[in-house]
Amino acid sequence: RGPVIPEDTIEFQKTLDQAEMAAKREEHKKLNFIDELAEMPLEKLLKKWEVTLEKGLTTQQAEKKLELHGPNQLESDPPTPFWRIFADQFTDVLVILLICACVVSMALGQFA
Repeated sequence: RGPVIPEDTIEFQKTLDQAEMAAKREEHKKLNFIDELAEMPLEKLLKKWEVTLEKGLTTQQAEKKLELHGPNQLESDPPTPFWRIFADQFTDVLVILLICACVVSMALGQFA
């Protein structure tokens, strides 16, 4: 017989599996929506988004979409500080080995 798994652990795993499946379904819906838009005729697409080729969005439509969805920009990570870039140089095994060799060489007085 295998190990005994508590019932609450099994329920927790089922909940995780359900959440994972829901996330996959949501992602699939997004992909289907994008595919649907890509295959849609131009006239139908313009009508769906209530725009024209000549004028685009009206000012009111643009303000409404900006308020609803926020600005059209990607989120970016803050820049990496200089001290972090410098410290990251010392995480490589070869660099650490060379520093250790330098320290041992200096301790033995064999630096020339």
